[in-house]
Amino acid sequence: SIQLYLLLQQKNGGYKIVEKSNERELGGLGGTYFENLEIKNSSVYLQINSKGADYIEPSFYQFKLYNGEWRLIGYRTFHLEISADDSVETDRNLLTGAVIVKKQKGEAKPVVRQSSKKFPKFLLKDFDFSIYLEENR
Repeated sequence: SIQLYLLLQQKNGGYKIVEKSNERELGGLGGTYFENLEIKNSSVYLQINSKGADYIEPSFYQFKLYNGEWRLIGYRTFHLEISADDSVETDRNLLTGAVIVKKQKGEAKPVVRQSSKKFPKFLLKDFDFSIYLEENR
């Protein structure tokens, strides 16, 4: 199984669990796998990749302590259809609602569209390493 624990070092040198994600069994994830975890600038960044016969789609998540809760504040996906050489990168700021979509065919100049959307609050404690934030949520 896989689960993320956030630990805070105490003055006595020990650690305290301040947040944890949902636990998920590794079986049945298919073409989805955990790629990377990085901590910088007080944020936790995760990369989870999905792949199929003719596509790859890495997803990038940024969690940060916001108003006392470990909250998802950024979510970016990059979807590449391999045989068609079509890609769509979508970057979402869940705090401001800004959405930037960049579509590209091969080496052609990318087409960029900006919009805004109200996103629901999503907390780290609800994350289970299989989450896919649909555009229609």
